[in-house]
Formats: sequence, C-alpha cells, structure tokens
Amino acid sequence: MDDSKQGMYKYQILKQHLLRNIQCGGYGAYGKVESEPALQRQFGLSRNTIRQAIKELEHEGYVYRIRGKGTFIKNISPQNSQKIALIIYDSSYMTNYVTGNLIRGIDFCLSKNGYTLDILAGKRDFNREKVDHLTTTYAGFLIGAYQIDHLILQALIKSGRPCLFVKNYPDSHKHLAVRIDYEKAGFLAAEHLIQCGCKNLGMLNGPETMSISRDFFNGVRNAAAEYGVQLKRLNCLQCPFPIPERAADMAEHFIKAGTDGIICASDEFALNIAEKLIRKVIKIPQNIQITGCNNNPVCQTKTLSFTSIKIPVFELGEVAAAALLKKISGTDDQLPEMLSPELIIKNSTKRISSC
Repeated sequence: MDDSKQGMYKYQILKQHLLRNIQCGGYGAYGKVESEPALQRQFGLSRNTIRQAIKELEHEGYVYRIRGKGTFIKNISPQNSQKIALIIYDSSYMTNYVTGNLIRGIDFCLSKNGYTLDILAGKRDFNREKVDHLTTTYAGFLIGAYQIDHLILQALIKSGRPCLFVKNYPDSHKHLAVRIDYEKAGFLAAEHLIQCGCKNLGMLNGPETMSISRDFFNGVRNAAAEYGVQLKRLNCLQCPFPIPERAADMAEHFIKAGTDGIICASDEFALNIAEKLIRKVIKIPQNIQITGCNNNPVCQTKTLSFTSIKIPVFELGEVAAAALLKKISGTDDQLPEMLSPELIIKNSTKRISSC
C-alpha cells in the first residue's frame, strides 16, 4: 500500500480516488460519477463504504445526487479547494527571519496558481478547530510545526486532504517532508572551521527533539570525524530557539573548554555568544572563530559579520507549495530532492595558522 494511504479507512481511499478524478477532469466539468454497483465491482467495497465516500464529497461541494438518476459533478474546483493552510506552532514565528521567508516563498507560488494562503497557529488555536471543518475549508495543508499533536495529524491525513511537512518534520512522517539538507549545513560549517585551523570545536544547537537539529549535529560530527578533529559531546550545547537565555554561561563554558571554533545553529545564537565573548575580551576570530546558520542580515553588526550557512527557505517554500499543488491535482506524488545549503564566508572566521 502507498505510504500516503497507511492508516486511512477504505471510504477515505475511495474518496481520494474519486476526488482526483474530479479535479483532473476525468468526469468532465459536470459529468456523472460511476454508479454504486459499478464502484462495488471495481473496488470490492460494500455499498455503505461507497455511500460514505460519496456523502463526504457531496458535503464538501464536489458532487450532488439526484434520486433514481445518480451522482453528478457539481464543481471541479469548489471555492474551498483554492485555499491552502500553513500550520505553524505559534503566530509569533511569522516575524522570524526564516519562517517569514518560508511563508513568502509559499505565498509566491500559490498566488501564481490562483490559490490563497491561510496561516494557522497550532499552539494556540489549532487544537480547538474541528478537523472536519478544516478539511472542508482547505484543499491541502503544509505543516511547519514538528510539535503538531499526533491525533490531529492523523486525522488530517485520514481526511484524504494532501499534507506535506515543510523544513521540519517528525521522524514518523519523514516520507511526507519537503526538506533542506541540514546535515550538509552542519558539515559545511564544521569543515570550514577545521580548514581555518580550528582543532577543538564547540557547538550551540537547537533542541534535540527537532529533527533538523539532529541532522545539523550529525553533519558537524561527520566533519569532525572525517578530519580527525576533537568534538566533545560535553561541548555540544543545546538551547531553545530563538535566543539562548544562558548565553553568558555558555560562553564561559566554551572559554574554559579551550574551544577555538564554535558552530551555531542560527545567526541569533552566534550573535548572542559573540557578544558575551567580546565582553570577556575574547577576540573574534583571533581567539575564537564562530559560524552561524541562516545568513540573517539582522544579526550582522558594524564590526562583525558572521560566516554563515545560507539556507534557501524562500525556495523551499516555493518547492513545497508546488509539490502540494501537484498532489492536489493528482499529477505527481513524488517529493522533490532536498535543497542544498551554501557556505557564506565573512569576518567571524579567518585562516589563522596558530589555531
């Protein structure tokens, strides 16, 4: 069975099949759906199962029934099917540099194709929404919150509406994720510091519960192993996004550990750590070199610009939205390849022979 159909009821699988035929024009603009006996013979389903699938399509405005004559297409593209929902954890994330660019990329693609974008906050409001209402309102869902409630997620998937994770994802649904190669991002950052001469690396990463944080750490660890450079687990610190509250303590930890290169999972992390190091008269990059991630222009100062990993989040938004629209139309279920990050070198790192 297709992974996308795992956990779905039989009537939902049939409904998804019929919906794709409707949206692809398989019945014509106002054609007639196969009769119940014909569907029974084709799929080997009970009449109750078929009626449940037809009933939901009727409720959502795709078909109408005439007693004694059959089921007919009402509208190939109901108004509801022109709306896409992006689920994020908290609406405050919309002001975040990364999330903001992701949203712009999604909206750019959707607007070109006649769709509109709504943003739902999973932390505050989403759990109070009825899933059946959401699935009759939106043609598909992009999910940017790895913390989404498991039961809500299962209900969305079982509804038959196409769902894709974008950027982050729970491990159980990696097969539904449109991703950036964060493992490569971590590798590039660590490799650069090593090539600058650093031999005792430290790391400031996001929480281990985030899949992209684990991917980033794996990349750093792989680079350290490949080049034979020290990366002690004790010096791989974690803190929640977006700003570490214990930046001063973390900076002190890196100093005492003799760290000469610090890999940060965001430019915000890098800026916070750099400010604390400078207050302790630690020169960057002469004494300690720092790399960030996301290439956030807001985190650049007059004297210090962070070597960073450029993450193509706008492009990711475009690609994820395009992939979802293909799933909605039934033209393609294949996920695009992971997008690749890029190293951007600035003055927080430097080749120093004494490192």
